[in-house]
Amino acid sequence: IAGDYGCDSYTRQTLESMEETDPDLVFALGDLSEVKNPQCFFDIISELDNDGKFKIALGDDDTDSNDTDSLSRYSDFISHFDLEDPFYSFDYQNVHFLAMSTGKGSYIPYVNGSVQYKFIKDDLTKAANDPNFDWIIVYGYRPFYTSPTLHPANEILRKTYPPLFETYG
Repeated sequence: IAGDYGCDSYTRQTLESMEETDPDLVFALGDLSEVKNPQCFFDIISELDNDGKFKIALGDDDTDSNDTDSLSRYSDFISHFDLEDPFYSFDYQNVHFLAMSTGKGSYIPYVNGSVQYKFIKDDLTKAANDPNFDWIIVYGYRPFYTSPTLHPANEILRKTYPPLFETYG
């Protein structure tokens, strides 16, 4: 699991270290590539991006901009990872995973009543009632809680989603 990948020597080093462990799943938690063309990111992850084991959550720089470059990157990420929406779920063994799009919320809203909120509530309802799952893991880019840093937690996320998580385990 890593976030803010970029596309440089540090990114290559991180991915090479991951490759050495031969992981079952790899998670990229937002701000995947901050360069105009995400092809560099796709090239760097190519060794791990097979058999559907590379999972993403989109971050601020992947979705929340009105500039043409960001919108193009967003489309490239959605297309490359064969997603209908930037929020989705999948199952792996006895674990149900739910990816949230937790950027600033202006491009992909996550407030109560949004399309994403409804998807998450419906998905959690189904997963919680499925006896095949021992775990439900939700992941995304922006933290719900954090100590004071340059990247503070988001109050909307903190007030909106923990009640759902508690209700559906």
